[in-house]
Amino acid sequence: MKVELNYRIPELERPLEGNYQLNQDILKHLFDNAKIDRKFNHYLRDKSVIIVGPASYLEGTKRGKFIESFDIVVRCNGFWKPPINLQEDIGKRTTLRWHSGAEFPNTGGMWDIQDMLDYGVEYVCIQYPDYLDYFHDDVKKFKRKNEPYQIPFHNWSDLELYMSFHHYLGTRMQCGMSAVVDMLFYDVKKVHVSGFSFHSEIKQGIPGGGDYLTGAKPNNYLQDDYNKEKHTFINHAQVPQMKLLRELQNFDNRLSFDDETDIILKRYNI
Repeated sequence: MKVELNYRIPELERPLEGNYQLNQDILKHLFDNAKIDRKFNHYLRDKSVIIVGPASYLEGTKRGKFIESFDIVVRCNGFWKPPINLQEDIGKRTTLRWHSGAEFPNTGGMWDIQDMLDYGVEYVCIQYPDYLDYFHDDVKKFKRKNEPYQIPFHNWSDLELYMSFHHYLGTRMQCGMSAVVDMLFYDVKKVHVSGFSFHSEIKQGIPGGGDYLTGAKPNNYLQDDYNKEKHTFINHAQVPQMKLLRELQNFDNRLSFDDETDIILKRYNI
């Protein structure tokens, strides 16, 4: 076992609307100097990846076969096991589960490791690196919980890199965007992003108060943390993450995303 260092790095500030400062030159420097997880890279090499979010625009699209056509299907937090009634639209398979690390029913969801193994989940990931403030304890807790199961596990491998992205965004990335960025450090064939609306359906006032697919989250999820005028959350400013997705699209031709997501970005002049 590797020695565990005795330090904790405090999280950077998170102004309400973030503070986007990224450009193509900064991205190139960050990607050129990224430290990666070699075991995770071996798992991902030359594979096609789709990261599926729970935006309600997916309902009725019957994109399940398209989603299932990818080698690796990534789903986040408690949305890792799609309800049967939605599988025609969003597929059934989950190859890799990305998790915020915090094991709460209304946020990251419970780990349920044996259930994941029985369902066919091959790998699990936590979006935060070791030694980052209070998230460090969540990572350690999962590692202890996983000892009897030994499901393959990955979390961000480069603390300085993670902190750099936080600095240039001025906010903490959501689980899905963290998965997109981290995935592009590795030797994947392509990455498609589906079901990402950056909570814009809350902004548009769609009935139900959220953009989560039926059965994905409780209807009141995140409502108390949402600022409607600024279209942002206390921990996760949305517009900087939208800008990051567009920046990554221009930076890396392996990345693509749904037309609906493109329309949402253009709605915000991104």
